[in-house]
Amino acid sequence: MVNPDTITGTHNLNLVILSIGIAIVASYTALDLVAQVKTTSGWRIALWLIGGSLAMGIGIWSMHFIGILAYRLPVPVSYNFPIVGVSMLLAVFASGGALFLVIQELSWLKLATGSVLMGLSIAAMHYTGMQAMRLAATPLYSLKNVTFSIAVAIGVSFTALWLAYHQTKTIAQGTIRKLASAVVMGIAIAGMHYTAMTSVKFQLYESTLSATQLDNSMLAVSVGVATLILLALAFISAAIAQRIAAENARTEILRQSEARFRALEQNSCDVIQVVNAAGFITYTSCSMQRILGYTPQDCHEKQAFTLVYQEDLAQAKKLLQEALSHPAANMVAEFRLQHVSGEPRDFEAIACNLLAEPSVNGVVITYRDISKRKQTEADLWNALQRLTFHVENSPLAVIEWNRDFRVARWSREAETLFGWQAAEVLGKLPSEWNFVFPEDRATVSQVIDQLIDGSQQRNVALNRNYTKDDKVVYCEWYNSGLLDEAGNLVSVLSLILDVTQQKQTEAELVHRAAELVRLTTMLAQTNYDLQKRNQELDEFSYVVSHDLKAPLRAIANLSEWIEEDLEESLTEETRQQMNLLRGRVYRMEALINGLLQYSRVGRVETPMTSVSVATLLAEVIDSLDPPATFTIKVSPNMPTLWTYRLLLEQVFSNLISNAIKHHPRLDGTIHISSIDVGDFYQFTVADDGDGIAPEYQAKVFGIFQTLSARDQKENTGIGLSIVKKIVESQGGSIWLESQAGQGAAFYFTWLKTQN
Repeated sequence: MVNPDTITGTHNLNLVILSIGIAIVASYTALDLVAQVKTTSGWRIALWLIGGSLAMGIGIWSMHFIGILAYRLPVPVSYNFPIVGVSMLLAVFASGGALFLVIQELSWLKLATGSVLMGLSIAAMHYTGMQAMRLAATPLYSLKNVTFSIAVAIGVSFTALWLAYHQTKTIAQGTIRKLASAVVMGIAIAGMHYTAMTSVKFQLYESTLSATQLDNSMLAVSVGVATLILLALAFISAAIAQRIAAENARTEILRQSEARFRALEQNSCDVIQVVNAAGFITYTSCSMQRILGYTPQDCHEKQAFTLVYQEDLAQAKKLLQEALSHPAANMVAEFRLQHVSGEPRDFEAIACNLLAEPSVNGVVITYRDISKRKQTEADLWNALQRLTFHVENSPLAVIEWNRDFRVARWSREAETLFGWQAAEVLGKLPSEWNFVFPEDRATVSQVIDQLIDGSQQRNVALNRNYTKDDKVVYCEWYNSGLLDEAGNLVSVLSLILDVTQQKQTEAELVHRAAELVRLTTMLAQTNYDLQKRNQELDEFSYVVSHDLKAPLRAIANLSEWIEEDLEESLTEETRQQMNLLRGRVYRMEALINGLLQYSRVGRVETPMTSVSVATLLAEVIDSLDPPATFTIKVSPNMPTLWTYRLLLEQVFSNLISNAIKHHPRLDGTIHISSIDVGDFYQFTVADDGDGIAPEYQAKVFGIFQTLSARDQKENTGIGLSIVKKIVESQGGSIWLESQAGQGAAFYFTWLKTQN
């Protein structure tokens, strides 16, 4: 039968203090381990996580177990060690989770989640440890107090995680702050345990009450000592690891520093040498070989300044003596060193006496190649001399003003233009002598003010000036302000052009402009009359064409009728004469058509359109219907033009038909090609016929000119003259290249885009 009496225990104060101390030591060790895990990489992270979890978990468990041992009951108490082991594993699990969490980037959500999991694990450890107690009593738990203890465990976990995480972010902070954090964490962890102990009471079994209370102090002290030893080992391991990491870091920093120094030395634009007190070289940088061609070994233990030119040696020795006399001061000199090729190079040498520095123990001399700077200075000097020469010999007058706008330079041309000598005006303001025309002084003052205040750096002004003999000259002033790096005006350079003659010319031009207007009116009227006469000429040409061609057609028809009526009595000679008659009639008609076409070139407007030359040529060749045995080759990639299609068609049609008509064979060949020559395309129509001798080439473009008798080959002699007139009316040109018996090539240019 169960005894209704319940009992509560008392705490051994010494063991309570021991448990709190262990909690603080465990917390301090945990903070060290967190920092170590945070700064470790690779597989070592897992190793430190396992070791840290064991050390920290056993420390927390030891605090709780000693706290249970400090709880004294009036009945014998023993422990189920397998269950005790389970509680220890829970502590290790909670510690491992905490370490894993704090080495990552921690958000508030992760912090809250981790706090809940860790708090529940610690609470489970505590109540599992309580279950390991074996005594003649039944534990009775207060649900309210148990809940409160779990909440305390979660809060303790939150505090511990927050402190540990922020400790890892401030690893460089001192021991005092870390110790303060450990004390807060230790007291909080111990506080959770003793809060949880208030939630339990024990109900004794019947007849088990005993006045004897077992003393677990030795067990508690043993556990505490073992835990402290374990924590000490963990702390020492972390400290050793930190020391090794620090040494490795310092070694790596030193290695990187040396690597940087070597890189700087090898890539430096300067040569560095160290000379001892006796004047011998003890060190030469690798840049010596790149800059002067010598290896560092070539200079080692040789007399200083062995590469200095003999003429400059005294200056170099003086530099070394001054450096020896002024420790730690920079001494500067310029002299020449000899390149391995024998070429002299200008160098600036900076010597610093560091004999007192044990790591240097010498005079450090830095040589900087200033050959380019010297050359630049020489070039600038030469440029200044050339500028002075050009200023003095410029056809324009040149005046330079200082920042106060007083005359600083007055060229010879200015003396010639204005009459004053330079000595008479140097240092004067424009207002201090009779120089500017009164009506222009306000404008000149405004120009000067704009140059001085920087609102304009350049300007052009036109004003009138007086000469020394009081003549008025019109001058164009081209003013340019020279600024320093800060944007302040240094000086102004003025170039002055005498435009007096231009002004007089302008007055004459105004007068002539009126005359030009009158002439333009007359020209317009003349143009109108010309257009009217052209129209009348077109009408006349049509009438002439109609009235002339009608009788010609009648003659041709009449000859055919006569030949038909007298067919049986006509002799062969008479037939030939009749054919000749009709040939003359047809030639006359062709001449009339050619004359009409020639007269209309350039006067008949045709629409512009996009013309594919390849397509145009295909149509022209098809219309000409050359013999089947005749070959006409058109080069690929013919251009497309925006031009007058009809005119270009006439040009190609005449050139190709002439090549076919005058070719001596029916199996002839014509090549048509084009090339791009800027604003034009150049077209070529070449054949392999008889060609044209040089003495006849000039006459082929003349009107009515033929190279063979018209009775042998019917031809009007107008075709090429029409071609020439069309090409030239469109802004192009046409020419012929040929040799007798070697074919002929006609070239003409055609604008890519007609306006």
